[in-house]
Amino acid sequence: MSPVVAWPTYKGQWTSDLLDVVTDSDAAVEPDREKYRLNLEQLGWRTVTFTLNVSPTEPAPAGIDARHGYALITCRGTNTRIPFRLIPDVSNPDQLSGLITLNRDVLEGSATLSTEITAQVDGRTRVVARAIPWTIVLREFDAPTKAGEPPISQVWVDFNAADAPAVARKNTRALAALDAAPDKPVLYLNAGVPGLQMILTAENAKLERRRLRDILGSQIARYTVSTLFRLAAAEVVADGDEDPIGPSDPLLRSTCEKVAGAIPHFTSVDELYAALARSTSRTDLADLWADIDAAIDALTDASSTASSATSEVQYV
Repeated sequence: MSPVVAWPTYKGQWTSDLLDVVTDSDAAVEPDREKYRLNLEQLGWRTVTFTLNVSPTEPAPAGIDARHGYALITCRGTNTRIPFRLIPDVSNPDQLSGLITLNRDVLEGSATLSTEITAQVDGRTRVVARAIPWTIVLREFDAPTKAGEPPISQVWVDFNAADAPAVARKNTRALAALDAAPDKPVLYLNAGVPGLQMILTAENAKLERRRLRDILGSQIARYTVSTLFRLAAAEVVADGDEDPIGPSDPLLRSTCEKVAGAIPHFTSVDELYAALARSTSRTDLADLWADIDAAIDALTDASSTASSATSEVQYV
């Protein structure tokens, strides 16, 4: 691959790893190294500390001298950007390391941990590489389970097949279709899309395949949550001056609670029910659904996943 900048750079991303993740309650947390995620939801923490290590996967290009770097925590929910310095490891000069400490009150929803490596090139500081980014999850859609089984089962089926469910045959090019039957919701995944099943079920996907898997997965997650919320919104009932009543189905009710929790100006799901029932003007409805769409996007990490993928490949 040819570089798109006028100085030597690494062709591939550096590897990245999180070590010794500990919260203020001394609870150790194991990072998800397959998906590059640090899941911190439902831990009741106030501060978390961990070490970030990044390493090259190829020899240094000619002309690159001593390397340094920085990690950047970016959180869209709080409009926060926090830098951390990375320095060469004493025992392994090729590896850069840094200790990162985060406070819970400066983060919301999810955050991205990205890394840039710099070096002196012809007397100037240049960005010469980037490491694989991590997603830090603080709040994520997670519907309640029943007796040890998931609330929505997943089934692969060819949407073009004659015996495919009716909901799947409505759009044979769709990636997924949700049959939200109250007794047993099913998410059908389209086995007729070439390569989709192989990509989504890849356990050790790397580089482009990993990025595509994450983007497709978050896209399907956003579709699923959006569909559930539309069904839930249709069941919100307001009788005169009485407080609106939400859906009775546990899955739909849980969906509303998660969405309400991701909208900053709502303090309870009852406020979301009231807004759904009382908003009548076009402007109020547009504002409300913009908040709902943004909340669903944050809960499923759809935009942040796409943004991470594009940031990884912009200099390839």
